[in-house]
Amino acid sequence: MFPSTLFGLALSALLLLIPFTRAASCRDLTVTELAQDSPNLLYTINFTPIETIICPTTAPNGTCNVPRGQYTIGVERHLNITDLTTEEEDSIFALAREAWMNKDVEVKGNADDKNVNSDAQWITRKKVIDTADKSLDPDWFVAQAGYALELQFLAFARSGRGFLGGCDNETLNGMGVRFDAPYPLDENDTNGTVVAGELRSDSFNTSTLQDGANVAGRVQGGGVVLLVSVLVGSSFALLL
Repeated sequence: MFPSTLFGLALSALLLLIPFTRAASCRDLTVTELAQDSPNLLYTINFTPIETIICPTTAPNGTCNVPRGQYTIGVERHLNITDLTTEEEDSIFALAREAWMNKDVEVKGNADDKNVNSDAQWITRKKVIDTADKSLDPDWFVAQAGYALELQFLAFARSGRGFLGGCDNETLNGMGVRFDAPYPLDENDTNGTVVAGELRSDSFNTSTLQDGANVAGRVQGGGVVLLVSVLVGSSFALLL
C-alpha cells in the first residue's frame, strides 16, 4: 500500500472521531401577539438623535440655527434575550418573519397600513435623512435663545411576543421572547434606507429643565461652537 493511500485512510479515520457540530438555532416560535406601530409600545422605541444645538441666552439676534445636512443612521432590531449567538438571533427573527407573513395571530396597532403585508426581512437597517430638504419647515431648525433643540428620528417597528421551541440550546426552549425590527416604508426599496418613521424636533428650555437625562449638543454664538451636555424635555413630528 502506497504511503499516500495510508495517509488518506488515517485522515478519514481521524475525521470520523471529530464530533459534528452545527450552528445553534431555534426552529419553532409560538407567537402570542403581533403588532405594527403598536400604541401599547410593545416595541423598543428607537429615538435616534440626529443633531442637537443649545442656544445661549446671549445668542446674536436671539436665535441659533441647526446645521442642515445628510445623515446616515442605524436602526437596530431588538430581542429581550441577551447572550445569544448570531445564528440563534437570525433563526428567531426568521421565525418572526414567517409568523408575520402567516399572520399566526391578528396584527394589532397600525394593521391597516399597506405595508403590513410586505415580506420584508427582520433586520437592522440604515436610514438616510436629508435635513437639507427644502420642503421641511425652516422653523424646525431654529432654536430660540435659552433653548436647546434636538432633531430626532423615531423608527416605527413590527413587533411580537411568543415562546421559543426546538432550540439546540435547550435552555431557550419554552422561554418567552419579545422581538421587534424596523421595516421599509417602500417594500420595493432594495437598499433598505427607506425606513418607516418620523422626524421629530424637540425644544427644551434650558432654564427650567428638571433633573433627568442629558442631551449633548453644540452651543452656538459669537462664531464659536462648543460641545456641551445639558439636561433635557417637548416635541412636534413629521412622518417620513
